[in-house]
Amino acid sequence: MACLFKRSNGIYYAVTCEPSGLRRWVSTGETRKTAALNQLVSTSSAPPEARIKKKRLLEFFDELKEYGESVYSRENLAIYERAFHNFAECAGNVQLDSVTQRQIDTFKATRLKSVKAVTVNLELRTLRSAFYTALRWKLIQENPFKGVRLCQIDDGVPPYLSQADFQKLLSMIGEEWLRDLVFVAGLTGMRRGELIHLRWSEVDLKNRSIRIQSGANFRTKRGRSRVVPINAEVEKVLLRRRHSVKGEYVFHIDGEKVHDRGLSRWFKRYVRRAKLDPELHFHSLRHSFASWLVQGEVSLYEVQKLLGHSSIKVTELYGHLLTDDLRGAVSKIEVPYAGDGRKESSGAYSA
Repeated sequence: MACLFKRSNGIYYAVTCEPSGLRRWVSTGETRKTAALNQLVSTSSAPPEARIKKKRLLEFFDELKEYGESVYSRENLAIYERAFHNFAECAGNVQLDSVTQRQIDTFKATRLKSVKAVTVNLELRTLRSAFYTALRWKLIQENPFKGVRLCQIDDGVPPYLSQADFQKLLSMIGEEWLRDLVFVAGLTGMRRGELIHLRWSEVDLKNRSIRIQSGANFRTKRGRSRVVPINAEVEKVLLRRRHSVKGEYVFHIDGEKVHDRGLSRWFKRYVRRAKLDPELHFHSLRHSFASWLVQGEVSLYEVQKLLGHSSIKVTELYGHLLTDDLRGAVSKIEVPYAGDGRKESSGAYSA
């Protein structure tokens, strides 16, 4: 049995309770109770395929965003918002169940003219995930993004800093909080969101470790927590900050939490001043950390654990940096060829 509730947006929603106890909210699209009741009666007697409420793209995103505030991190919600906005700019605020493969292909081609393939793929994966939620909510009968081919991306490690360029970058940064943050990012591989939400309660200087976990205003990637070990140099930086800088957060600006986009802009500014590769961005510090580890003969398995990758396949991105070291490894096998100097047999080979 469905009940009607009017939300703050003025629209009536039909609320049903699943056998599992989970409530499902479906918009009637009506602002008048009488019209909403009439629709509720008509859809309850209609066949299942006719009960799917016609919902537009951005209306669905508003509902997804409301749901996602308790499920996704703020950074992930921002990715969803950009993906929906960009797709709506290309395809229009279309009916959710009328999205076609042609519209998706047009979206891909249009976006590739202004952004990189990796960005387009991120948006496609985001939209595919969102439409699976729409499918689960019974707003559509099939996911139009299922089976959509992602854009081809050239193999290779994303841009990263050499250790010399990392030192050069640090020398250009005048703000102590930013210099410390960039240093810790480069030597731990922590993500931007993990750093700006890092609290002192999550830092264990005695055991040289940092616990990364979700909080009231922050959700880790996939909701997983992990422990990041720190070396002696990072420990020194954190000890200095602990004694001289007060506040709940390890990194802040005059007591105010650092804004994620603001941090990215600061970082790019100093990349330009240091005349480094303009393709570098804040996440490049994480790539740098991984690359330095691999070049230092750390196994991919250990790199995976340090970065918190869910699969070794993600870490294998840095595998080709091991090539020279692997050649050195196989050269340690010194078994001579037993056939040297021996005459070839004239006998026929028999299986």
